Order: sequence, then structure tokens, then C-alpha cells
Amino acid sequence: MHFQEYLLVLKRRLSFFITVVLLFLLVSIVVGMTFTPRYDATSFMTFALEDYQTTENYKYSNYYAQEAALEFTRTVSGWYKDPRFQEHVFRVANVPFEEEDTLKTKLLGFFSTKRIERQNIRTKFSTTTNKRGEDLVDALERVIVHRLDAYNTVSKAKYKLAYSTNWIEKEETPWAILLVGALFFGIILSIFLIYIKEGYSGKVLLAE
Repeated sequence: MHFQEYLLVLKRRLSFFITVVLLFLLVSIVVGMTFTPRYDATSFMTFALEDYQTTENYKYSNYYAQEAALEFTRTVSGWYKDPRFQEHVFRVANVPFEEEDTLKTKLLGFFSTKRIERQNIRTKFSTTTNKRGEDLVDALERVIVHRLDAYNTVSKAKYKLAYSTNWIEKEETPWAILLVGALFFGIILSIFLIYIKEGYSGKVLLAE
């Protein structure tokens, strides 16, 4: 078929084409209106070695202290993989984990952590309310400090949480993605259905 013939087919079925596209747009609007907002929380922590010796003739203590803190962040990252760590954070925050448990958390875990630029660890997670996000980031830091103290006691080290901050952002309804996606798939499906119908009716190859 030539391009003009395709246009003729679409012209004959224009009302069907518009109906399918509008139906997809309507469904996307309904989905967007029923979208449950979530709150994305981020915790950023920096670790350091609290006590190290410096002398006039030895200038590298600070460097090795930073290297030690860098290695220690690997240990902290490992704490997140302990199931009891997550349970401890939720218990301290007084938040029922089952109310925050989703398919994503089952597959990937609740906390997403990443070591950033040597001595820093960034932790991300998503909650159903802003208040729970605040409670969980506060509990997370308290649990980290608790484990840090226990680690220092056992290992005789003097690591510390040198800096921490956190922020929470509301996850807005992704209207652009929903509407553009609905428009795209609506057009594709409507064209596909039109040519299926035209093929069965024997009109596809008829040019006016």
C-alpha cells in the first residue's frame, strides 16, 4: 500500500481512532488521580576516625585515618544487608514494616545504599507518609550510632559519625509519563486494530 492509501484507511476509521486514543487518555487520568503519593527520603552520612596521632616528623597520620574511615564505610554498608538491622530501624522508629512492605522492597530491600566519594554513605528509601520518613531517617541514624558504639567497644577503634543530613521529597504524580505513554500506546493500538478490521473486511487494498 502507498502512503495515501494508509491515510484513506485512517480517514474511514477516524472516529474509531479518536475513540481508542481518548479511551487510553481517560484511563491514564483515572490512574493518575488514584495514584498514591509516596515520599522519597535520603540520608547522607560521613564517617571518620576520631583519634589518630600526629607528630612533627610524621605527616601522614591524617591520610591513613581517612583511608581507615574509607574502609570502615564498607563495614557500615554491610550492616544494611543484615535483616536484623532493618528490623531494628523500624522498631526504633515505631513504624510497622508490613505497612511499608511492597513488591519493590521484597525484590530489592527497603534501604538502597551507595558509598559516595570515600567516607560517605547515601541511603534512600520510600515511605507512605512524610512523618514516617522523618521517623525512619531519625531511627536510621540512631541505629547506626548504636552499632558504631558497639563496634568501637569490640574493636577498640574510635570511629565516629562525623556528619549527617537528610531530606524528604514528595513523589508527585507522573502526569507527563502517564499522558504521553497513553497517547503513544493509544495511537499504536488504534492503528493496529484499524488495519486488522480493514483486513478482515477486505477494504485495506481498496483506494478511493
